[in-house]
Amino acid sequence: MMRTKLELWTILFVACLAAHGARADSSQDEACATASGEAQVAGCTAALLSRDPNGSEAARILATRGGAYTFLHKYDLALADLNRALEITPSLIEARANRGALFLMQHRYEEALKEFDYVIKYDSRIYAAVVDRATAHIVLGHLALALKDADAAIVLRPQRASAFRVRATIHYLKGEYAEGEADLARAVRLSPDDTDNNNRNEYTDMNIHCWSLAMQNRELEKALSECDKAVALAPNNASVLDSRGLVYFRLARFDEAVKDFDAALAADPDMAPSLYVRGIIKRQRHDTSGDADIAAARAIWPSIDQLFAHGGIKADM
Repeated sequence: MMRTKLELWTILFVACLAAHGARADSSQDEACATASGEAQVAGCTAALLSRDPNGSEAARILATRGGAYTFLHKYDLALADLNRALEITPSLIEARANRGALFLMQHRYEEALKEFDYVIKYDSRIYAAVVDRATAHIVLGHLALALKDADAAIVLRPQRASAFRVRATIHYLKGEYAEGEADLARAVRLSPDDTDNNNRNEYTDMNIHCWSLAMQNRELEKALSECDKAVALAPNNASVLDSRGLVYFRLARFDEAVKDFDAALAADPDMAPSLYVRGIIKRQRHDTSGDADIAAARAIWPSIDQLFAHGGIKADM
C-alpha cells in the first residue's frame, strides 16, 4: 500500500484479483490463489513448475505472484513478474491491475493512473481499481476526479468500508470536516463485517479519527487519547506515530512531536506528512535541514501543501 497517510485505505489487488490467477487444480494452485504473503509466493512458484512458461496460465500465476511480492514490499521481484506476465499476455487485466498497485506503492502515480484507467476501461465494476485510482488522484491533488471515483466505488460496493474512508479523506482535504466525519462514521460501522478487513487493523479507525481532529485543531486531548490507544496497539506503525506527532505539534509540544516523527520515519522513510511537519518544526528552530525534509515530502506526495493548508499548516509558518 502507498506509504503515506493513504496507506490506511488503499486496497492491494493481490487480495482482490488472486482468485483470477492460478486454477485450484492442486495444493500449490490453491495456495497461489487464496493464501497471502510468503505462502502465496511459494504456492505460485510451485504452480509455475507444471505450466508452459510461455502460456496464458503461467502469465496469470506470475500476475498473482507479482501482487504477492507487492504486498511484501519486494518491488523489484514484483515488477519482474508483472512485466513478464504482460510480455506473455499484454492484455492481462490481473497484471495491469497489480502493476498499478505496485506503482502506487512506489509513488509512481501517473504510471499507476494509466494502469487503473486501462483496467477500469475494461471493466468499470472492478471495485479495487476504482478505489485505488481515487487514491492516486488524491495524492496528485485531483480531488474532483478522486471524489467521482470514490462515489462510484460506493455505488459498486455500499457495504465495504474502504471507499467511505477514501471519500472521508477527500472531504478532509477539502476542509469539509462534517462530511468527512460522516463518511468515517459509516466506515467504522461497516468495518466489523465488511470484506476489507484483510487490509485493516484494529487501530485503523482510532488513527483516522485522531488525525482528523488534529487536522481540525480541535478536541486535541481527545485526539491524543485516541492516538495513544492506537500506538499501544501498533507501536511501530508509521502512520499512527505520524498522527500522534501531529497532535503534539498542535499542542506545541514540539520535542515530543519530533520524537514521534523520527520514529515514524525510522519505520517508513517515505512517510511524507512526518517529513513535512518535522521540516516545519526544524525551520522554526532555524535548522536548515528542514528544507530537505519539506522537499522530500513534496516529492513523495505532490499535493501535500494542499493537504496541510486546509488545516492552516503551511511550510513557511
